[in-house]
Amino acid sequence: MPDLSHNPAIGIAAVVFCGVASQWIAARLRIPSIVVLLTVGVLVGPVSGLIEPDDLFGDLLFPLVSLGVAILLFEGGLNLRVDRLAGARSTVIRLVTVGVATTAVVAFVALKLILPIDNGQAALIAAIVTVSGPTVVMPLLRLARPREPAGAILRWEGIFIDPVGVVLAVVVLDAVIEDQTIVEMLVRIGVTAVAGTVVGAAASILLLWVLHRHWVPDHLHNGVVLMAVLSAFAIADLLRHEAGLFATTILGVAMANQRDVDVEHIHEFEENLGQLVLGGLFIVLAARVDLGAVWDNLDRTLLFVAVLILIGRPLCVLASTLGSDVPWSTRRFLMWMAPRGIVAASAASLFELQLIEAGRDPAFLVPVVFSTIIATVTIYGFTAAPMARWLRVARTAPIGVAFLGAPDWARQLAARLADHEVPVLMITNRPFEARAATREGLLVFNGRLDSEDLAIALETVGISEAVALSRTEELNAFGVARFIGELGRAQVWHLPPADDGAEQRHSLGRRPFGRGVSQASIEERVRSGGFVDVIAAGDVDHDLLTELVPLGFLTPRDGAGRYRFSVAAASRMPRENELLVAVRAAPEPATSAEH
Repeated sequence: MPDLSHNPAIGIAAVVFCGVASQWIAARLRIPSIVVLLTVGVLVGPVSGLIEPDDLFGDLLFPLVSLGVAILLFEGGLNLRVDRLAGARSTVIRLVTVGVATTAVVAFVALKLILPIDNGQAALIAAIVTVSGPTVVMPLLRLARPREPAGAILRWEGIFIDPVGVVLAVVVLDAVIEDQTIVEMLVRIGVTAVAGTVVGAAASILLLWVLHRHWVPDHLHNGVVLMAVLSAFAIADLLRHEAGLFATTILGVAMANQRDVDVEHIHEFEENLGQLVLGGLFIVLAARVDLGAVWDNLDRTLLFVAVLILIGRPLCVLASTLGSDVPWSTRRFLMWMAPRGIVAASAASLFELQLIEAGRDPAFLVPVVFSTIIATVTIYGFTAAPMARWLRVARTAPIGVAFLGAPDWARQLAARLADHEVPVLMITNRPFEARAATREGLLVFNGRLDSEDLAIALETVGISEAVALSRTEELNAFGVARFIGELGRAQVWHLPPADDGAEQRHSLGRRPFGRGVSQASIEERVRSGGFVDVIAAGDVDHDLLTELVPLGFLTPRDGAGRYRFSVAAASRMPRENELLVAVRAAPEPATSAEH
């Protein structure tokens, strides 16, 4: 295989291609993206020799990795809302303090018992494997969908444990190389945390002040925020090594919890950038793994991982929730969620080089840490969702539909769906529509589309699809953008008022119900006596289908008469087990002969 390291442009393009393609494949297969990223990274690295990161990036490799991790922690911090923690704040604090210490002690003892390893390297590995991280926790939470406070606790722990664990690992590394005392180690941890927190807080105050006074043009918001993130990281790191991770985390959390500046567009940009960074980092770091060393220590490493999962994590959670009011179902789920991610991988790779430069043998460091990452991500990735359901902490899968606008025919459709146990939410700011929908027993949301209450309503009702069909196109446009942020572009539809083609060219949503169908055409049919009906597949033939306006399909989801609704993108025959929901034309009047 050719070595792309001699052509940096092609090599970097290959890294980006592999990173994005791996996440795409994982999304299609509905498996944890980290599993695919690590597999592809190993295949293009040690297996094929296609990518040699050390040759490709040279001395820039680990500075770039550090900056990438800083961006990921900032993006993770933007997801942390203090109000969602409710009464679990003390639990998070204890997880990143008492929990880290408990995990490190268990890991150290296990390493000493399982591997022929010296105290220094055992302590270093134990410190590294205390970290988890948003890059692995967030995708697993999307799969498992746990109820609060479990999700909030894991998000906060996953983000804050990274800088804490890294600083602990750096201090242990210095102690191994320079023989520092325990007091010196504790002082360094405290000073590093304080330095990073102060820089991050100062950067957030300055950045928010500049944005709030509108000194930055809208088109430069994302660029200025990225500049602030990297600058805060660099300044904090100059003050104290590894303080930069604290700084970027604090900066992200501060921006997420203020109310003066709208950061939704910044969050979207950082999330997209984070996906690129995440893919590239995992491909690059996995490509550096020595498969021979991993294989030689695989059996003992898997035993070590078993100790971490079955003993270390449960003890960590028990120690951190002792005396708290966190429900036991939540505690048990927390005991089963501690994957290791990109920070552990980057720390192990960097520390390996520093140990070699100091004349120390890093023998077990990278093989054990990477094997731990692969094993924990794989195990938790394929068991998180079943475990959440088994422990009854998982939210029910969203199967409902929301309608922005509530005209007569949409309320008819909502009533037919409700008859088949499909959750429906009518969203309207028109009082007469809201009153009519309420009288008909439908659930109505008449608050602001830009409020947090809408997101809560969508999640509470269990909405999986949304259709914008307001007569006001400005409202449709705003609603579609909001729905896309909550549900994803593939799940959001926009029915234009009229079929002149102009609205749809500028619409963000997908066009529902097939070509030529608009609000006007449906309303005209209903005014002429048409109505929304549910028709069994066996009663539909091609002649009848041409007379109908298909709105969607009901698919059985259990044997109790409950269904899942999917919006029709085009006219088609229903499958054998489906019910067709469609607008029928008015029945033909009976002739005198028939009387």
